[in-house]
Amino acid sequence: MFMSWSVAATAADAGVLRFVQASPPGFPAPAAISETFSDAQITLTPTPNGVSVAGASWSLNLESTQARPFGPACYERARRASSAAANRPGLEFNYNGGACNPIGGRYRVLEYQQDPGSHAVDRLAVDFYQYCGDFNHPIVGNFRYHSGIPLDAESLAPMFSASGSVYVLGNSEYVTQGDNYTFAIDAFNTLVMPDADGNAILFNSQANAWRLSFAAPGALPLLPGDYQSAQKTG
Repeated sequence: MFMSWSVAATAADAGVLRFVQASPPGFPAPAAISETFSDAQITLTPTPNGVSVAGASWSLNLESTQARPFGPACYERARRASSAAANRPGLEFNYNGGACNPIGGRYRVLEYQQDPGSHAVDRLAVDFYQYCGDFNHPIVGNFRYHSGIPLDAESLAPMFSASGSVYVLGNSEYVTQGDNYTFAIDAFNTLVMPDADGNAILFNSQANAWRLSFAAPGALPLLPGDYQSAQKTG
Protein backbone atom coordinates (compact mmCIF):
# COMPACT_ATOMS: atom_id res chain seq x y z
CA MET A 1 0.00 0.00 0.00
CA PHE A 2 1.08 3.60 -0.33
CA MET A 3 0.10 6.84 1.27
CA SER A 4 -2.52 9.04 -0.35
CA TRP A 5 -1.06 12.46 -1.04
CA SER A 6 -2.47 15.48 -2.80
CA VAL A 7 -0.67 18.72 -3.56
CA ALA A 8 -2.07 21.50 -5.70
CA ALA A 9 0.21 23.69 -7.79
CA THR A 10 -0.28 27.44 -7.42
CA ALA A 11 -0.75 29.87 -10.30
CA ALA A 12 3.01 30.55 -10.31
CA ASP A 13 3.85 26.86 -10.64
CA ALA A 14 4.16 25.01 -13.92
CA GLY A 15 3.44 21.66 -12.35
CA VAL A 16 4.12 19.08 -9.67
CA LEU A 17 5.92 15.75 -9.25
CA ARG A 18 4.89 13.25 -6.59
CA PHE A 19 6.27 9.79 -5.89
CA VAL A 20 6.39 7.22 -3.09
CA GLN A 21 7.83 3.74 -2.60
CA ALA A 22 5.25 1.04 -1.98
CA SER A 23 5.39 -0.67 1.42
CA PRO A 24 4.55 -4.26 2.43
CA PRO A 25 1.07 -4.90 3.87
CA GLY A 26 1.04 -4.16 7.60
CA PHE A 27 4.01 -1.80 7.45
CA PRO A 28 3.72 1.99 7.70
CA ALA A 29 3.63 3.71 4.33
CA PRO A 30 6.58 6.07 3.81
CA ALA A 31 5.76 9.70 3.28
CA ALA A 32 5.38 10.69 -0.35
CA ILE A 33 7.83 13.18 -1.79
CA SER A 34 6.13 15.99 -3.65
CA GLU A 35 7.76 18.93 -5.44
CA THR A 36 6.15 21.81 -7.29
CA PHE A 37 8.20 23.58 -9.93
CA SER A 38 8.15 26.56 -12.27
CA ASP A 39 8.98 26.53 -15.97
CA ALA A 40 12.45 27.87 -15.15
CA GLN A 41 13.17 24.99 -12.73
CA ILE A 42 12.80 22.12 -15.17
CA THR A 43 13.93 21.14 -18.64
CA LEU A 44 11.25 19.39 -20.69
CA THR A 45 12.40 18.24 -24.10
CA PRO A 46 10.44 16.25 -26.69
CA THR A 47 12.49 13.36 -28.10
CA PRO A 48 11.89 11.57 -31.44
CA ASN A 49 9.47 9.19 -29.71
CA GLY A 50 8.82 10.51 -26.22
CA VAL A 51 9.82 13.16 -23.68
CA SER A 52 12.72 13.85 -21.33
CA VAL A 53 12.14 15.86 -18.13
CA ALA A 54 14.81 16.98 -15.67
CA GLY A 55 14.51 18.89 -12.41
CA ALA A 56 17.13 19.93 -9.88
CA SER A 57 17.31 16.49 -8.23
CA TRP A 58 15.26 14.18 -10.44
CA SER A 59 14.68 13.11 -14.03
CA LEU A 60 11.94 11.27 -15.91
CA ASN A 61 12.42 9.78 -19.37
CA LEU A 62 9.59 8.22 -21.35
CA GLU A 63 9.73 6.56 -24.76
CA SER A 64 7.08 4.87 -26.86
CA THR A 65 7.86 1.97 -29.18
CA GLN A 66 9.22 2.80 -32.62
CA ALA A 67 5.97 1.63 -34.20
CA ARG A 68 3.75 3.84 -32.05
CA PRO A 69 3.79 7.65 -31.72
CA PHE A 70 4.02 9.00 -28.16
CA GLY A 71 0.70 10.24 -26.79
CA PRO A 72 -2.16 9.47 -24.38
CA ALA A 73 -2.20 5.69 -23.83
CA CYS A 74 -1.07 2.95 -21.45
CA TYR A 75 2.49 1.70 -22.00
CA GLU A 76 3.02 -1.82 -20.69
CA ARG A 77 6.15 -3.91 -19.99
CA ALA A 78 8.42 -0.88 -20.18
CA ARG A 79 12.17 -1.22 -19.74
CA ARG A 80 14.96 1.31 -19.15
CA ALA A 81 14.32 4.19 -21.55
CA SER A 82 17.95 4.50 -22.66
CA SER A 83 18.24 0.86 -23.72
CA ALA A 84 14.73 -0.49 -24.34
CA ALA A 85 14.24 -2.65 -27.40
CA ALA A 86 12.46 -1.12 -30.40
CA ASN A 87 9.26 -3.01 -29.56
CA ARG A 88 9.22 -2.09 -25.86
CA PRO A 89 8.30 1.28 -24.33
CA GLY A 90 10.92 3.04 -22.20
CA LEU A 91 10.63 4.33 -18.64
CA GLU A 92 13.34 5.73 -16.36
CA PHE A 93 12.81 7.77 -13.20
CA ASN A 94 15.77 8.84 -11.02
CA TYR A 95 15.86 10.87 -7.84
CA ASN A 96 19.01 12.25 -6.18
CA GLY A 97 21.19 10.11 -8.41
CA GLY A 98 19.86 6.85 -6.95
CA ALA A 99 20.76 3.77 -8.98
CA CYS A 100 17.96 1.54 -10.27
CA ASN A 101 18.88 -1.58 -12.21
CA PRO A 102 17.27 -3.26 -14.00
CA ILE A 103 14.24 -1.08 -14.61
CA GLY A 104 10.80 -2.40 -15.48
CA GLY A 105 7.24 -1.22 -15.14
CA ARG A 106 4.45 0.61 -16.89
CA TYR A 107 3.17 4.13 -17.32
CA ARG A 108 0.05 5.93 -18.48
CA VAL A 109 0.02 9.19 -20.39
CA LEU A 110 -3.19 11.00 -19.46
CA GLU A 111 -2.52 14.21 -21.39
CA TYR A 112 0.06 15.26 -23.96
CA GLN A 113 -0.05 18.42 -26.04
CA GLN A 114 2.62 20.05 -28.20
CA ASP A 115 2.79 23.47 -29.79
CA PRO A 116 1.98 22.93 -33.49
CA GLY A 117 4.74 25.28 -34.60
CA SER A 118 7.69 24.83 -32.24
CA HIS A 119 6.70 21.29 -31.10
CA ALA A 120 7.48 22.35 -27.51
CA VAL A 121 5.50 20.43 -24.90
CA ASP A 122 2.56 22.54 -23.66
CA ARG A 123 0.86 19.99 -21.39
CA LEU A 124 1.82 16.63 -19.94
CA ALA A 125 0.21 14.37 -17.35
CA VAL A 126 1.77 10.97 -16.57
CA ASP A 127 1.31 8.27 -13.92
CA PHE A 128 4.07 5.66 -13.64
CA TYR A 129 4.89 2.46 -11.75
CA GLN A 130 8.61 1.62 -11.82
CA TYR A 131 10.31 -1.51 -10.49
CA CYS A 132 13.98 -1.55 -9.55
CA GLY A 133 15.48 -5.00 -9.86
CA ASP A 134 12.40 -6.87 -8.65
CA PHE A 135 8.63 -6.46 -8.41
CA ASN A 136 8.53 -5.97 -4.63
CA HIS A 137 9.40 -2.33 -3.92
CA PRO A 138 8.11 -0.23 -6.80
CA ILE A 139 8.07 3.54 -7.04
CA VAL A 140 4.60 4.91 -7.72
CA GLY A 141 4.69 8.39 -9.24
CA ASN A 142 2.68 11.16 -10.85
CA PHE A 143 3.87 14.04 -13.01
CA ARG A 144 1.79 17.05 -14.06
CA TYR A 145 2.92 19.91 -16.30
CA HIS A 146 0.42 22.70 -17.05
CA SER A 147 -2.26 20.05 -16.67
CA GLY A 148 -5.62 20.30 -14.94
CA ILE A 149 -5.72 16.57 -14.19
CA PRO A 150 -5.45 16.20 -10.38
CA LEU A 151 -2.87 14.08 -8.59
CA ASP A 152 -5.45 12.47 -6.35
CA ALA A 153 -7.00 10.54 -9.22
CA GLU A 154 -6.93 6.73 -8.99
CA SER A 155 -3.31 5.56 -8.82
CA LEU A 156 -1.82 3.36 -11.50
CA ALA A 157 -2.03 -0.34 -10.61
CA PRO A 158 1.06 -2.60 -10.65
CA MET A 159 2.03 -4.55 -13.74
CA PHE A 160 0.71 -7.64 -12.00
CA SER A 161 0.02 -8.85 -8.47
CA ALA A 162 2.61 -11.41 -7.42
CA SER A 163 0.34 -13.85 -5.63
CA GLY A 164 -0.32 -17.58 -5.81
CA SER A 165 1.41 -20.74 -4.69
CA VAL A 166 3.93 -23.34 -5.82
CA TYR A 167 3.40 -27.06 -5.10
CA VAL A 168 6.32 -29.52 -5.00
CA LEU A 169 5.89 -33.30 -5.02
CA GLY A 170 8.17 -35.10 -2.56
CA ASN A 171 8.77 -37.95 -5.02
CA SER A 172 9.38 -35.81 -8.09
CA GLU A 173 12.42 -36.09 -10.36
CA TYR A 174 14.39 -33.42 -8.49
CA VAL A 175 13.04 -34.00 -4.97
CA THR A 176 13.56 -37.70 -4.30
CA GLN A 177 12.52 -37.86 -0.66
CA GLY A 178 10.46 -36.00 1.90
CA ASP A 179 6.94 -34.63 2.03
CA ASN A 180 4.96 -32.63 -0.46
CA TYR A 181 5.20 -28.85 0.00
CA THR A 182 3.04 -25.87 -0.84
CA PHE A 183 4.63 -22.41 -0.67
CA ALA A 184 2.83 -19.09 -0.90
CA ILE A 185 3.90 -16.51 -3.47
CA ASP A 186 3.37 -12.89 -2.51
CA ALA A 187 4.76 -9.59 -3.68
CA PHE A 188 6.87 -8.79 -0.62
CA ASN A 189 8.39 -12.16 0.27
CA THR A 190 8.99 -13.54 -3.21
CA LEU A 191 11.36 -11.86 -5.63
CA VAL A 192 9.93 -11.90 -9.16
CA MET A 193 12.65 -11.01 -11.65
CA PRO A 194 12.16 -10.98 -15.43
CA ASP A 195 15.17 -10.86 -17.70
CA ALA A 196 15.81 -7.76 -19.81
CA ASP A 197 14.52 -9.37 -23.03
CA GLY A 198 11.27 -10.81 -21.66
CA ASN A 199 12.56 -14.33 -22.41
CA ALA A 200 12.56 -15.71 -18.85
CA ILE A 201 11.36 -15.07 -15.31
CA LEU A 202 12.70 -16.13 -11.92
CA PHE A 203 10.74 -16.57 -8.68
CA ASN A 204 13.02 -16.58 -5.64
CA SER A 205 11.82 -17.02 -2.05
CA GLN A 206 14.67 -16.56 0.42
CA ALA A 207 12.23 -17.01 3.32
CA ASN A 208 11.33 -20.57 2.23
CA ALA A 209 14.59 -21.35 0.39
CA TRP A 210 13.21 -22.14 -3.05
CA ARG A 211 13.75 -20.86 -6.59
CA LEU A 212 11.64 -21.42 -9.68
CA SER A 213 12.43 -20.19 -13.18
CA PHE A 214 10.82 -20.41 -16.59
CA ALA A 215 12.35 -19.56 -19.97
CA ALA A 216 11.06 -19.66 -23.52
CA PRO A 217 13.17 -21.55 -26.10
CA GLY A 218 15.85 -19.62 -27.92
CA ALA A 219 15.38 -15.88 -27.84
CA LEU A 220 11.57 -15.99 -28.02
CA PRO A 221 9.51 -13.98 -25.52
CA LEU A 222 7.91 -15.90 -22.66
CA LEU A 223 4.17 -15.89 -23.39
CA PRO A 224 1.13 -17.86 -22.16
CA GLY A 225 1.03 -21.32 -23.73
CA ASP A 226 2.09 -24.94 -23.41
CA TYR A 227 5.84 -25.62 -23.39
CA GLN A 228 6.62 -29.26 -24.10
CA SER A 229 9.85 -31.24 -23.44
CA ALA A 230 11.16 -28.55 -21.07
CA GLN A 231 14.71 -28.83 -19.76
CA LYS A 232 16.49 -27.30 -16.78
CA THR A 233 17.01 -23.56 -17.17
CA GLY A 234 20.38 -21.86 -16.71
